[in-house]
Amino acid sequence: MSLKTIIKLVQKLLSKNGSRHQLSTHESKICQSDVPKDAYVLENPSGATPLTILEMLPPELIIYVAQFLPLSSTVLFTLSCRAACAILGTSYWTSLRAEDQHEQHIDFLSQLSKDLPDYVPCYHCRVLHLCTMRCSGHLPTQPLYQYDVTPCRKAEVLGKVSKYMHKDFQFRTFQMVMKKHRLGLDYKLWLECLYRQSTTCRIMQDSPSEFKADARIVDGSLLFRSQHVILIPLSLTVRNWDRCSFDICPHIRLVVHGTEANLPETARCTINHLHALERCVRKSGIVPCIACPMEYELRLEECEGFGVAAIITKWMDLGEGQTILDPRWFSHLSNRYTASDVFREVDGINGRRLVDRDPVRSSFVSIRDSFGQDESSGLDPILPLEIAERLFQQLPRLPWSYPFCGLKT
Repeated sequence: MSLKTIIKLVQKLLSKNGSRHQLSTHESKICQSDVPKDAYVLENPSGATPLTILEMLPPELIIYVAQFLPLSSTVLFTLSCRAACAILGTSYWTSLRAEDQHEQHIDFLSQLSKDLPDYVPCYHCRVLHLCTMRCSGHLPTQPLYQYDVTPCRKAEVLGKVSKYMHKDFQFRTFQMVMKKHRLGLDYKLWLECLYRQSTTCRIMQDSPSEFKADARIVDGSLLFRSQHVILIPLSLTVRNWDRCSFDICPHIRLVVHGTEANLPETARCTINHLHALERCVRKSGIVPCIACPMEYELRLEECEGFGVAAIITKWMDLGEGQTILDPRWFSHLSNRYTASDVFREVDGINGRRLVDRDPVRSSFVSIRDSFGQDESSGLDPILPLEIAERLFQQLPRLPWSYPFCGLKT
């Protein structure tokens, strides 16, 4: 019998014949053996009107009901009801902090955070994190916690979030986006914190690269899209790229050359032929991962006068953002992320290796098609030569690059 049913039943009895009957002395007597030591008895002065129906119940009945509630619900009961707190005491709070009550602790935080729009529960830190943003005219908008060193952030470093998404991506921000969305609040600024655009130069490979990322909510899930453009200059051939590889997700690593080469067949011609890289432009088509909800496309485009651009575009389904235990979230990360004790009892994780996870599927038939295409995304179906020129200008001035330094389109 639920607590709500008990309250309705007692209320019906007390309201019989249109008047409230006082509880008998026998009914209101507390069995000392059932009452916690840190509890005290509520006193109801003669003639005073009870604040709630719970104050009219026998204390032993409240104690009895609490025994059938989950620990997290009992703590919430004492937190939200003064009468229950007075009778049950603080022993349940102490129990909630025990190491073996991690699941109940998180459930308590999750329930509590529903009425706190600027807080999200953290599974690693076991607290409610306050999420606020720095907004100023001369600095980019970003969360105030962006560089906090917390257990949850350390876990994401181990999980290689920076490799498979980007270095500023945090689950806490993802949580805030989805929470604002579910509450019907404006989440645009939080969503933009998940965007990314940067240009870097891979000194070891002498190849500049550009990275872009954006995200959008579709049917209650966050879909994340990223595009990585790597410019392979004219003077480089496959021999210069013997050690080159592309990490798509924890389960897919594309190797360009050698005995471990595994590029999609339609793209392989460009690399394996001994002629210059700018010939035989190919693309892989949309390729899904069989272990996580991710799709990718690899294509190589000739950039006249600059070389060949390797363009990797990914579409990921990250889930609803309510819990890190959602397989659509953790399936995108390395095995060191799910090696944490937080995932000890999670279904689908049968060991500490990637192969010990059950495959995870997206609820969308096609993540790419569900994400959609639009002109404002900044992701290019065909790479403009201006981007190739900008990337080319990032190259270190090495001897082989001198003849091309003044090249114009």
